[in-house]
Amino acid sequence: MTASAVTYARVSSLEQRDIGYSIPAQESLFNAYVNTKNLKIVKRFQESESAKNSSRRLFKEMRPDNYDYTQLII
Repeated sequence: MTASAVTYARVSSLEQRDIGYSIPAQESLFNAYVNTKNLKIVKRFQESESAKNSSRRLFKEMRPDNYDYTQLII
């Protein structure tokens, strides 16, 4: 049986977005990881917002009671 995962890619600044930590770069790392661990991604979350903002809608949405997954990959 394949385990399931949710991914969460986030950038909080233009510098992160443009220099090496872009969301596509993070997604590429996630894909490589799940392939080595035989995981199936059931939901991908992407956000361009500071972690200082406690009202991040997507961060709250990815709670385990909203999706059936065994691993959260950040």
